[in-house]
This record gives sequence, structure tokens and C-alpha cells, in this order.
Amino acid sequence: MVKLNVKKELSFNCKKPNIYSMLFKYAIFPFVLVIIVDYFNVPSIIGFEMSNINFDLIGALINALIVLCLYIITYAVIDRRQMQKDDNAKLTANLLILSTYKKCQDLLKIIDNQEWLENYIVPKIDFNKIDSKNEVSMNLQNDPFTEHSHILDLAGNGSITISDLKMYLNVMESYRSYVSMRITFYDIYNAKTVEQMQLYEHIIEKRNLLNDTLESEVEKMKSKI
Repeated sequence: MVKLNVKKELSFNCKKPNIYSMLFKYAIFPFVLVIIVDYFNVPSIIGFEMSNINFDLIGALINALIVLCLYIITYAVIDRRQMQKDDNAKLTANLLILSTYKKCQDLLKIIDNQEWLENYIVPKIDFNKIDSKNEVSMNLQNDPFTEHSHILDLAGNGSITISDLKMYLNVMESYRSYVSMRITFYDIYNAKTVEQMQLYEHIIEKRNLLNDTLESEVEKMKSKI
């Protein structure tokens, strides 16, 4: 059994306001302050004439504070739910990308097994057809990316960072390209001419780079989950 010699070693945040701080600052503290001032009759103590105070205005102020308090509480509940939805969407995106990368790694182990490749894959390939017309080859290229449309939807909703999306698309392109070349030139390890050796080295280089990228990205996705 012949295997490819694949290298194994690698190498404007928006701060949301604190709802509880807002609630205390604009509702609870003013309300408590009014109660304390009234209870200890502070205006009379410091020489203010209470008869000059408009109690209707004070009542309206208290009502306004109550409305403001209810508004802040409602906003906090809605905002907390939205934050939970956003967190769930990001977690889902990371899980889907991680699953995709692991599928790539698993299928690459099969593709890189020369005995399996020659006995179970190559016999099903019609080399007289273009790659896109070979069902087995296309299945191997597309199988890890069954959640591609879902991942793009999550990216469109902002649940995936631009850098992670670029890396995902890069991995998809590199994986598909390598699988296609590996099947097409399945016997390239027997290279004899200079051109064949150069092609063999190119395929090995692509595989090593893809392997390094997958290992690195798998660890990164795990750290986000």
C-alpha cells in the first residue's frame, strides 16, 4: 500500500450600555431620592417653603419615572433575548464550520490511502469525461459542504466574521481542487519525468498546506465553542 507523504506537523466593537446601570441612574435613584427628600422633609430643614412646591408637578414626575422604569425593563428583556439569539446563531455557525472541516479531514484520509483510491474510487471514474460529469469525484468534493447554504445565510446575518468566512471559502476551494487532482493523477507517485515530478511536488505542497490549514482552523473553531 502506497500513501502520499503528507506532513503531519503544523504551524469596531460596539459596547452595549449597561441596562441595570441605566435603570438605577434614570429611574430607581431619582425615585428613591424623592422619597427620602419627602420623608425627612428636607426642603423645610434647609429653608424652602413647602407651600410653594407644585405637588402636581412632583406627581407627574413620579409617573414619568415609573413609565421610564417600565420602558428600561422592557428594553432589557428584549435586548437580552436578542443577544441570546445572536449568541445561538454564532454558536451554530461555528459548529457547522467545525463539522465541515472535520469531514474534510476524514475524507482526505480516504483519498490519501493509495490502496483505497485505486481499488474503490478510480475504477468508478470515467476519465473520458470532465471532472464535473464524474459523480463519484463530485460527491467526494461536495460531501463535506452539505451545510454550505446554511453557513452563507448565517454569514449574511453577521453570525460569522469576515475572516472566518474567507477562510471557510478558501478551505472549500483548496479541498475541492486537491481531491480533483488527487483522483486525476492518482498514479503520480510513480513520476519519472521532470514534469511529472514537478506535478507530484505541487500536489504534495497543496496537500500539506491544506492539512496545516484544517488542523489550525479546527482548533480555532473548538476554542470558540
